[in-house]
Parts: sequence; C-alpha cells; structure tokens
Amino acid sequence: MAQTTEQTPLLSSTTAAPIAGAHYATARRFVLYQLVSLLSTVDGLCGTFALQRFNAKQVLAATYGATIDFHQGWLAGALLTGGGALAGLSCGIVFIVMMLHPSHHETRSTVVMKELGFTVVLLALLAACIFATVIFATGHATLYTPGLSKAIRHELLGELGSLRYKDSVPALLFIIIGWVMWLFLGASLLLVSMTGRHVLKNGPVLDAPKNLPERLAHRYLGPILVKVGLVTSL
Repeated sequence: MAQTTEQTPLLSSTTAAPIAGAHYATARRFVLYQLVSLLSTVDGLCGTFALQRFNAKQVLAATYGATIDFHQGWLAGALLTGGGALAGLSCGIVFIVMMLHPSHHETRSTVVMKELGFTVVLLALLAACIFATVIFATGHATLYTPGLSKAIRHELLGELGSLRYKDSVPALLFIIIGWVMWLFLGASLLLVSMTGRHVLKNGPVLDAPKNLPERLAHRYLGPILVKVGLVTSL
C-alpha cells in the first residue's frame, strides 16, 4: 500500500499565521506615542504663549504710533507648530489603531507605508526645528518708530523690553520641546518599523483581545467575576 505524506504548506511573510504571546512592545509603544502627542500639545501651547507676548508688545507699540515686525519669528513658530501637529497626529493614529486592533495583520506594503510616512514627518519636523532654532537664536523683532523723538523711542523701548526671540522664555521652551519631540518621534519610527516587521514575520498575536472594550473586559471584569464566583460559592 502506498504511503501518502502530508506536507505543511509554507507560509509567506505576507500570510503568516497568528502566534500566541504578549503583543509586541506594547508598553514601550504606548508610552512613546502618548509622549509625542503630549509634547505636540505642550509645544503648541508654548508657541501660543510666545506669540501672545509679542502681540502684546505690538499693541503697546501701536499706542505710541510705532509698529513691530516679527514675521520671521511667526513663520518659524508656524512651521514648528505644524511639524509638531503632524507628529502628534501620526502617533495618535497609530496609537488608536494599536488599541482598537491589537491583532491586526501586516503586509509588506502597509509596513513600508507606515515607515515612509513616519520618515517624512520626522524629516519635516527636523527641518522645522533647525529653521526655528536658527531664527530664534539669532533673530529679533524689528521696531519701526516713524516720526518719534529719541526720548519717546527710548521710553517705548524701556516698556517693551527685549525684542530678541531667545530672551522669551516661552519661545525658548518652544524650541527645546520641539527637539525633544523630534527625538521621541525618531524612537517611535524605530518601534513602528520593528513592530510591523515582527508581525509581518511572525503573524499577529493570537490570544490578544480584538478591540479596546474586550481588552478592558479581559483585564478588569475577569478578576471581578472570579472573585464574585468565589464569594457566591462559599
């Protein structure tokens, strides 16, 4: 009698079978994505405070018939705020997907798309940080006082204070937080790439709950139901 042998078909990297185990780097990704989103918000607030201070100086100068031009600082702040918003949005989207669908499949295309998207945002934020750092470190607002005497001009300068961007504490924090956010975004890119390629190679997690409600029920309701069962059985 002829013997038949069954061969297990080889799985390609794009159709890997699910595996059991803890979700890959969940805690680290949770912290990094949330940090980038938080830093994006804080950085935007610091930029807003810096802008409000220069707007207040502009209003004060207008009472003397003078004007203040800080368009370079405004442009640098807008670019850095936009880059931070993109970083926070990118990490926020990936975080939501991670929480709602922890067992999602990956293909080579989805991994490359996420890596490319994070790389573009990382480079955009880097360019914004460099431009803003140069402007805020070397630039200053310009005061125009047409028709004002020297005495009034000196009085106005005394009330306005320093017009250099680097002398503004919110502006300084704005730059520092921007660079810290860029570093965390780079770490997030590494984890996005490592996680995507891990799932691409090994498949999604088999025993992970499908979505956030199931995760919460599995984490909190399970022990409660066990305790209730023990109490009622006594």
